This record gives sequence, C-alpha cells and structure tokens, in this order.
Amino acid sequence: MDAIQNLALTQPSYTPEQQLNVNKFLDKICKELKQKCKEILSILTEQMLDLALDYDTVTQVLVLIGSIYHFQADAINIISTNIPNFEHPFDAEEVATQCQNYYKMGLKCATSNLDNGDPIKINLVVKICTFFEEIKKN
Repeated sequence: MDAIQNLALTQPSYTPEQQLNVNKFLDKICKELKQKCKEILSILTEQMLDLALDYDTVTQVLVLIGSIYHFQADAINIISTNIPNFEHPFDAEEVATQCQNYYKMGLKCATSNLDNGDPIKINLVVKICTFFEEIKKN
C-alpha cells in the first residue's frame, strides 16, 4: 500500500515514459493484490467458515473476510484519490458492499452470542467504524 502511495505522491513530476512505467508497475501491483486477496478469500469462505465450531471463531472469520475487502477498498481509495486517471482492476462498489456485508454478518453473530466486553466484538466495532469513516465517508 505504501508503494502505491509513494508513487502517487511523486507522480506529477514524471515524464511520459516514466508515467507509462509507473502505470505498468501499478497495474502489476493491483492485479497481484486482487489475485492474492481472491486466494485468501477463497480459503476463508470455502474452508475456514466450515471449520469454525463456535461463535467466537465464526465471528473472527467473518471479520477477517470483511477485513480483506476493507484492505482492497483502502487500496482503491488511495489509487482513485492520488492517481485518478489510472484504471485499477477492482470493482469499488462490489468491494465496499462485500466488506459491509461481512462486517454486518459478523456483528449479527457477535451481538447475539458474545458479551459486550468481548475483544472480538470490540475489534469488530472498531473495524466497522473505520470502514464507515474511511470508505463510506460517513
């Protein structure tokens, strides 16, 4: 994520040739990020949720899934804000919707089954607040 931000901050001083190289590099980073997140999400959704035997674990896995989508949404925001002409391979609306949905499922599970002081529940609430502040801008 820092590499994207660093490139964005120095972008205006690039020659056309340098800009082409930066765009190629960003394209490669974004495609790799998208692929790695897809692999992680596949493990979490197809394997980890099935292995979760208690509400703590189910909630943690749902939070992890939401966090992966949150991470992608952060990358989209950084790119869109700093390099508006760069076409990233993410569907920003879909990523934000998935993040919100998994956090919502995690919160529903946590609210029904975990104490208010449970660290898992507190962590989830902090992530939801951060999501709405940074991604949804409200």
